[in-house]
Amino acid sequence: MTLNRTVVKKVFNMLKIHFFMVMVVSGVGCSTYQLAPQQLPNEKIANAKLAINKAEASRAQELAWPELNKARKYLQQAQAAMPAEEYELAVRLAEKSLVEAKQAEAQAEYELAQQALQEIRRRQE
Repeated sequence: MTLNRTVVKKVFNMLKIHFFMVMVVSGVGCSTYQLAPQQLPNEKIANAKLAINKAEASRAQELAWPELNKARKYLQQAQAAMPAEEYELAVRLAEKSLVEAKQAEAQAEYELAQQALQEIRRRQE
């Protein structure tokens, strides 16, 4: 019984960390950059793609699809802004995509933790 509580506490602590990370990333704004104008948006878009892939690996498509779909929508908009050389807009949209993807991942992990907790409680009955 102690082991089960320990596992649950660890899972919820991990979720707190993910939530904190989402909050920190959401505070990141579009700043002035010294790179080539299109280099920063390309990096932000690549980071958003990675975050979406990571969210998909955590079963976000099944457990947090609204957040994941928002992330995909923002990513598509960021990519569409690049040919028009709207780099600041692309950066903002890519950052929004990243935040939504991280939120989807955290939500999926939370749902999985809830399911594990319910299973532990069911077994204890």
